[in-house]
Order: sequence, then C-alpha cells, then structure tokens
Amino acid sequence: MIFNFNFNFNYERWAVDIGYTQYWQKNNDLDQKTWNEKFVPVCKEIIKTSEVPLGDAMGNEPEKSASTTFMGLICDNQNIIFNGIGADSHETFHFSKQKEDFSFCKTARKPYDKVVVAILKLAEHCFEGFSWSSDGNDDDHKEGTILLVDALTIFSARKALESNDDEFAGITELQNKVIVDAAIK
Repeated sequence: MIFNFNFNFNYERWAVDIGYTQYWQKNNDLDQKTWNEKFVPVCKEIIKTSEVPLGDAMGNEPEKSASTTFMGLICDNQNIIFNGIGADSHETFHFSKQKEDFSFCKTARKPYDKVVVAILKLAEHCFEGFSWSSDGNDDDHKEGTILLVDALTIFSARKALESNDDEFAGITELQNKVIVDAAIK
C-alpha cells in the first residue's frame, strides 16, 4: 500500500522561520536618563500601539493587575520582558540596560517580532554603543519600522498636548531620524 500525502509544506521555509532570530549587543550599560525619559516611555507606546497580544516571559496571558508591570508586562527602569501568547509565543524577549556582548531572541517570525524589531530600532537610535542585526532583511522589518514611526508620532503628539515647552524636542528629532532612515531603505 502506498500513501501519497499531497500537501504544500515547504521544509526549507519552515526551518528558516523556526530559527528566525534578532541579535544585539551593547558595548556598555545604557544611559539611565535616556532609558527612563525616552526609551521606556516610547517602548510602552510601541506596546500599546502594536495591537499584538503580548504575554509574560512564558507566553501566558499577563496578569494586568500586577502593580509592578505595564499592561502585565515588565517594562521598568532595568528591563523590558515579554513574549507572544500561546501558539504565537516563541522565545522571551528580554532587553536590559546592562552591557551585553551578545544577546538574541528567536521570534520565528511570529506576530510579536514586529514589536521586538521596533524596540531594537528605537534602541539603535537612542543609545551609543548599541547595535543589532537579524536573520531578516528590510522587507522583514517593515512592520516593525512602521510600528516605531506610529508609536513615536502618537507619543510626540500626546507630549506636545501635555506640554507648552520644548521638553520633548528630542523625541521629535528621534522620530524624524527614524522616518528618514526608513525612507532611505
């Protein structure tokens, strides 16, 4: 008896997706003032704007009542930690402000990858001595870039409405740089 299973399974694509990874390094500890005043507030905006269901480090629905978290996720003065939820989780994204010679997160191209990309792109623009790379290319990073631009736009508009001074000119400058960099690629 011969079985003929006819289904469209691309093993090569599956193997690439399952190992799809974002890599980064920090040559020094990240500046605490920049982390607290620009990076974390914009990361929170990225998370809110993304509309991607994000889970805790284990890929579970987060406890939104926890007072030490943001939307049930760790996003504080030292760490940003999240994952996808359930079948859309893979490896935990853990980004700390401490120096790291090498770190990575395998996202397997799951929906939370665009949030990871947006945060890494933001870090690239905020911190000296930070760099990142990916198994992907500019096309793979498009959604993350758009998410970052959207989050910066919303964040800048909110801050402009809350303030009459030029306190957040640095965020607007950062937003413009990200938009120009995205347009060039």
